[in-house]
Order: sequence, then structure tokens, then C-alpha cells
Amino acid sequence: MKRLLSGFVVLSLVVGATVAPKPALTEEDCHTAYADVCIPVGDYHQPPISVKAGTQGRALCVVLGEWQGDNPVVLEWNGKYAARKIGGVAGRSNAVAVRVQEGKVPTSIKVYSPESGRIEHHWTSCSTKLARNIENLQWRSR
Repeated sequence: MKRLLSGFVVLSLVVGATVAPKPALTEEDCHTAYADVCIPVGDYHQPPISVKAGTQGRALCVVLGEWQGDNPVVLEWNGKYAARKIGGVAGRSNAVAVRVQEGKVPTSIKVYSPESGRIEHHWTSCSTKLARNIENLQWRSR
């Protein structure tokens, strides 16, 4: 009986630990590019977009999919970011366009977009064939 009771105690501790609410995100946990909506810093879409030699000065179209309501979108690359809150409408696909103009070529661009289940990218200008709602972004310094 004692063994059974101690087993229940251990089980209740394990269950209690797994259903405990996650601690609230602090300002330090949130991406600095968007002040009014917290996008966790490490929570970007995988894999990031590869940037290779020869891509400088080229247009990049990031297709983000469909959603309803506001969705913050942040691209992060080479110590700069591009951000916009995009209002999604049912049945309309969304995309962001930006030029990769920096002189240095780091390995990748991180894409933060909480409402996007899957992203795809094209090293070309965005067109209505790719998305219905297209927003142009500009790189900014932190």
C-alpha cells in the first residue's frame, strides 16, 4: 500500500509539472523589431532562407500563406530587420518583398511570422501569381 501511495505521489508530481503553465514572456524574450506584439526571439521558421554569393541586390519574395486578422512579420538578416503587421483576409495569400542589398553575405535570413504555418521564398519580385496581398519591406538598423 505504501509503495502504491508513493507511486501516486510521483505520478501527480510528473503530471503537475507537465501541465503547469509556461512562464510569461518578458520583454527580453521578445524580438526588438516589433514592440506591440511579442514574437519570441528564437521562434523563427525553419529552415531560414539561405543567402549565397550572388544574391546581393536581388529581390526576395517570401510567401507566407493565408490567415485572418493581424499578423506581425519580421525578417532578420545581417544585423538589420524588416517588419510589418499584415492584416490577413480569408482566401487571400500574403507575401512580403524585400531587396537583399547588403555588401556582406551571411548565411541566412530568419523569418518570424506566427500565423504562417509554412513559408516559401523566391529570388524574384513578388507577383499576383505568388500571392494576392503583397507588402514591400525595407531593412532597418536595430
